[in-house]
Amino acid sequence: MILTPHIAGSTSEAQEAVGIQIAQQVREYLKLGVVQNAVNLPSLSHEEYVVLAPYIDLAAGWGRSSRRLGSPALKAFI
Repeated sequence: MILTPHIAGSTSEAQEAVGIQIAQQVREYLKLGVVQNAVNLPSLSHEEYVVLAPYIDLAAGWGRSSRRLGSPALKAFI
């Protein structure tokens, strides 16, 4: 699955520029694991991501654990 941002530009030039930007962002993710301009995720440089990666992994683990420990009603929303 490939998710891309909403394309607001209506001219062919704007759509081409956005397409290039999206391709560059996908390339950066595939090469370095760096996510740029994602919804609900701050944009980080590769260097910042390397520093924060252990904390991101820790937060993801906490989320998985809390989902397993939560009530059935809570699990329905996660």
